[in-house]
Amino acid sequence: MKDRKHPVDRECRAAISMRIAMVAGLIPGGALLASPPEEEHQVPIVPEAESSIVSVLSRTSALWSNPHWLVIRDVWRSLDAVDPGNDGYGGQLIELDAANVLREKLYRSMEGLLADAPELRLDTIEINVLRNLCENRIDLLSWGSSMPMTRMMPPPISGQVDDVVYRIESRIDLLLDLRERGLIEGPEMTEAFTLLVDEVDLYATLQTVSSHMGYSGYSELWGYWWPEDFDSIAVTIDSLREQTLTSIESAGESYEGQLLEITESFDAVTVNLRSVSSRFPALRELLMDLELF
Repeated sequence: MKDRKHPVDRECRAAISMRIAMVAGLIPGGALLASPPEEEHQVPIVPEAESSIVSVLSRTSALWSNPHWLVIRDVWRSLDAVDPGNDGYGGQLIELDAANVLREKLYRSMEGLLADAPELRLDTIEINVLRNLCENRIDLLSWGSSMPMTRMMPPPISGQVDDVVYRIESRIDLLLDLRERGLIEGPEMTEAFTLLVDEVDLYATLQTVSSHMGYSGYSELWGYWWPEDFDSIAVTIDSLREQTLTSIESAGESYEGQLLEITESFDAVTVNLRSVSSRFPALRELLMDLELF
């Protein structure tokens, strides 16, 4: 087990976090030029155009001290502390009983955070992305990288989601290694954190597609390996919509009901992809607290 180290004091951490956030594009540079608040817990006034970017950072005292968030952070860091085995994350690295304890803590704390979300001005989107990711991390570390045997084929995209979770675990290991080598202030640390952010954004995007296109029966989705950036995935959705609807329309009037169902399904995934991408900045700020503090 790795001991998570936080070698810098509060003032240094604050300065470092702002530099990392600015370099990584997480907050606009102009935000750092504003006058500091008179009191430590004073909430700064944020221009409306920037509110989606600095929304969580501007509510530090409310969110970061929330008891449910503190439990979630403990669960996350417990997973961070698990060393990969000789074959990476291919084996049982967490015992079943320990994994179940983590799942129970995660369930209760996530339910509490969801209840507090309006007060914290969080959206359920980033909370549920983080919940799913934590659950997938527990599954990976307790079951290994191979999916358990089942009677049914896994839904499309699930294999690619599993691969992204594996890569996220590897990115976290890299971050921990850089911290332990004292490179938290260096460009390597910023680059490593940005890579982790990109993987989590991809995870959130693929999960959104999977939730709407799981066992849909769309032949175009089976065996398809999705592109790994948001814009290309959105283009792919549009292309698959056109292919699928054209195929159904050519089948005749008897398929009108299916045509409506598939149209609604593609409309839903398109709308939800936009919603998820709008919460990427908040999700990045949650990751910053989980991994950099």
